[in-house]
Amino acid sequence: MLSVVRGRSGGHGLPDLMSVLGDATSIPVKRSSVRHVLLAFLYHEVGDRNALLRACRDVLEPRGRLTIVDFQKMETGFGPPVAERVAPDEVLRDAASLFILVSRHDAEAYYQLALERM
Repeated sequence: MLSVVRGRSGGHGLPDLMSVLGDATSIPVKRSSVRHVLLAFLYHEVGDRNALLRACRDVLEPRGRLTIVDFQKMETGFGPPVAERVAPDEVLRDAASLFILVSRHDAEAYYQLALERM
């Protein structure tokens, strides 16, 4: 997956884009050094979601952004089983002590939450 991201971003003038392979609950990046973290279709896969959110907060600079994109908690005909999905309101409850909601977009099959580090 990382090779796809690197390949697609290479010719698009994104010199600051960094894709990182590591444990989602312990991101191998210097603290407070990242402007934006994108979690695309990952949140529902992580067992310790609070550790994931803390790890994202730790690498984000003050007022840095975390964007979470994931599947709606309903049958969509593709994606993980509904029982494994996490509803956007549950994500917001998980993140409430670490992030402020900046924007929310709900589509039929997925949602996108833009959060800012407190």
